[in-house]
Amino acid sequence: MRTPSPHLNLPRTLRRELVCIETATPPRLAVQSVELPRPGNGEVLVRVQATSVNPIDVKRAAGYGRRLLGLKGAASVPLVLGNDVAGIVESTGAGATRFAQGQSVFGLLGTGRGGGAHASHVVVPQDFLLPAPDDADLTALAVLPYSFTTMWLALRSTGITAGNARGARVLINGANGGLGRLALQLLHPRGSEITAICGKGQVQVALDLGAQVAVEHRPGCIESLPSDFRRGAELRPLGRRCVAGVAPRSAGLGPRHHGASFACQLRPVGVAGRCAGQPPRPEPDSQGCRFACAECPLCLDHLQARP
Repeated sequence: MRTPSPHLNLPRTLRRELVCIETATPPRLAVQSVELPRPGNGEVLVRVQATSVNPIDVKRAAGYGRRLLGLKGAASVPLVLGNDVAGIVESTGAGATRFAQGQSVFGLLGTGRGGGAHASHVVVPQDFLLPAPDDADLTALAVLPYSFTTMWLALRSTGITAGNARGARVLINGANGGLGRLALQLLHPRGSEITAICGKGQVQVALDLGAQVAVEHRPGCIESLPSDFRRGAELRPLGRRCVAGVAPRSAGLGPRHHGASFACQLRPVGVAGRCAGQPPRPEPDSQGCRFACAECPLCLDHLQARP
């Protein structure tokens, strides 16, 4: 989503933002102008050229996760949504030395009190930004950070790294979604042997992206597969379950990765490259999960479903 050009004509002391003024379906949205934020220590003020709308934004605009996100001050309206950002550095705060004024950058804005990326300008910690390649399309880069970070952390939580991916037998459930396609394109060049579970009519897509074996999702499809995968990952859109776990050899892979087969290593994937999850419990809870993170939108379904 490219930000509208009229913000270029705003006074340099104002920022324009898209605000959710009432959580509902459909949500009530409005555009307003507020004072331009100033970057603090280690922060960068970015003039937004493009951002994105992820499934979690749609859910939050409908009122999803208010109780849990309220712990971070990120649930009350008016609410500025969005996590992905691509744009131009306007200014830098003290200690922010990685980027220069006028440089193209892209990255991730964490969910919190400071508001989201659906605005003309945002303040981002420099650690959450990367320099944009000179020939890159900022609109294309703006759809990558949140999804890629989600996928990468999910894979990392299973123990998959660049050093051990070659030859690893990996099962990806949900391989035709955005996260699954990213995982295929990351693991295939690293030499992983991938089995993909896809939606109807998506088998050839998964094979083209690097899966050695691809099957359509249907009742019993997981149980019909070999049980000796070294790694397993379930990759689904944000706002549903998007977790990954290490599957012990010979584990019976059930259709839900919150089940006992994956409870030994389940870990929620964090926002902006971090997870403030609790230490692992000695035993899984009633839904088979050892971790919980109120700051993690990926865990909200699981947390809200608890008694």
